[in-house]
Amino acid sequence: QFEKIITSPLLRALQTCHEITRSVKCQVEIWPELCETFFSSREPLTTHEIRERFPEWDTQRLEADTEGDWWTDMRDKEWNDIEERVKRARVRLDTKDIPSDSNIGIILHGGIGSVLIDILLQVPVMEGVRYSLNNCSISVIETTENSTILCELNNTSHLHKA
Repeated sequence: QFEKIITSPLLRALQTCHEITRSVKCQVEIWPELCETFFSSREPLTTHEIRERFPEWDTQRLEADTEGDWWTDMRDKEWNDIEERVKRARVRLDTKDIPSDSNIGIILHGGIGSVLIDILLQVPVMEGVRYSLNNCSISVIETTENSTILCELNNTSHLHKA
């Protein structure tokens, strides 16, 4: 059970979030800083398209310019760009009004997910992908005031086996 789900604004993450929220009723926030731009060449939906498809979700972080293009400034040109962007997302997680015993779901993509895990575990960020994260896999990280524990990594046991 989640109190909140935070998702990347890329279509695949939005679709995954939509499927989850069909069963789990919770607040959804779309965070552009979790958008995979270094590892992906996909063009994100415009702010208008996201608001049209998912009108019940919080899109206030997707400030659009006159073209509706919120992602151009987020295109990572160097590895440090993605690391700094994910660090900013981490600071937001720390400063949000989230009770310490809350369960927060974060839906994002493998490359940026690997960087976020490094940052949450407070280990040096590896250039490249340290943690293999399959599509629709679940990783669980438990944080307390004194520790951060990686409880599960890349769990796909919930997926149907073909």
